[in-house]
Amino acid sequence: KQWYQRRVAITAGGNDRFDDDLQIAAKLGNALLLQNNEYRERNSQLWQSNEELKREVELLRQQNKILRDEADIKSSEQVQLDFKLIEMTDKIKLLEKEVSELQSLLN
Repeated sequence: KQWYQRRVAITAGGNDRFDDDLQIAAKLGNALLLQNNEYRERNSQLWQSNEELKREVELLRQQNKILRDEADIKSSEQVQLDFKLIEMTDKIKLLEKEVSELQSLLN
């Protein structure tokens, strides 16, 4: 019975205030709904951008790995070439020494 008496009192004297409050609440609710939709849209855009960036980072990582592997191969090849160059230089020095010894024997 009390809630009914309050309802009657509100509708009897404060109907305009109640309608005003209801309109304000509806406008506020609508504004919040619009803002929420904007936030959802922005969040979706950020998520898509993030996914694109993650794919780009993964692609760059793969390219970096390929380049590192190629650099490792070239480095290994360079080490092998350097080793062969040292071997050939040692052989040349040994042959020059033998030639020098043979020349001194011939003289």
